[in-house]
Amino acid sequence: MPKQPKRPVLAWRWFLLSIVVLLAVFIPAFRLQRAKIEEQQARMLELEAQRYEVVMAGERIKDQMQDAGTAGFIEQQARQQFGYMMPGEVRYYVDNLPVPGAAPIVVEQQAPAQSAPTTAAPQETPVPAQPQTGVVGQEDWSNFSD
Repeated sequence: MPKQPKRPVLAWRWFLLSIVVLLAVFIPAFRLQRAKIEEQQARMLELEAQRYEVVMAGERIKDQMQDAGTAGFIEQQARQQFGYMMPGEVRYYVDNLPVPGAAPIVVEQQAPAQSAPTTAAPQETPVPAQPQTGVVGQEDWSNFSD
């Protein structure tokens, strides 16, 4: 009588082969799905940051709207945007402000030469010129012509 092949060994081989095939199919699909999940999480964080910025901008606008009707806000805007002043205030114009980014001007003074002391009459010290001041609207426009 011929020997019959062992079936349990063959069944285990088919079972292991099917497991390997299933893993070969599902592992790349799982990795692809995981990459999509990570991409969506990054997108969600980005959208939450944008939402936060929009909410904060809304809060700033709300605060500005609450302040918009007050006298202090109106005065501040009149000063900043239009250069208005209150009656009795004086505006000073300074012409020789340093330019940002420019090298500072260095003035070197040399010590006077050593000489015999003299008994000359004292000289008058010059009085510095007073800055021009004025109230807006009272400028002298007579030097300008159309």
